[in-house]
Amino acid sequence: MEQLKKYYFLYVFMFTISSLFAQEINFTEAPEDYQLYARDTSDSAQVFISGNVKGEPNFEEFTLKVFKDGKLYDTKKDSLKNKKFSISTKIHAGLHQFRFEFYIKKNNKDSLYLMANHVVCGDAYIITGQSNSHASSRLSTYNNPYCRSFGVKTGYEAYNEDDKKVRWGLATGNCPNLKKRYRNLKLLSKTNSLLNDALQKK
Repeated sequence: MEQLKKYYFLYVFMFTISSLFAQEINFTEAPEDYQLYARDTSDSAQVFISGNVKGEPNFEEFTLKVFKDGKLYDTKKDSLKNKKFSISTKIHAGLHQFRFEFYIKKNNKDSLYLMANHVVCGDAYIITGQSNSHASSRLSTYNNPYCRSFGVKTGYEAYNEDDKKVRWGLATGNCPNLKKRYRNLKLLSKTNSLLNDALQKK
């Protein structure tokens, strides 16, 4: 009897999972973890979640819940239209972090399908150049919960395939492969100092 209960539970679990994801939901726009939205002239940013459903949809309604610093901030509901969905909300700039939860409704029950956490809104800066825009230090371990960067710094090593997958994250003045480079620069500085001393004695 216990064995039958186990098989029944497994069947119900697998049936629920397979029916929930029978259709393929494609997002054309959605927030990501740690993403920064640049504020506009109204000191805010519009956040969109949109996409389409391939195959036969098994849901009609969807809900977006937005949390600000852990507290419910906004709730939006809408329905599929021609297998497409689109919903948006506005967040304001400031020392706040937002979480977005996207639910689909099936059999009168909301199921969480997508979540993006630690999203912020504020100013965006693009720094370009050569070595002056690549300033790093292995001692620069500071960060700020509201500062973001896009991509990854590899020091002076070539980017690999895993590096290319890195998107949003907490900004920091350090990069993982800088230690070796830092030692080389320190040795070069010491060598130059000794060379200058020798030249001055002449």
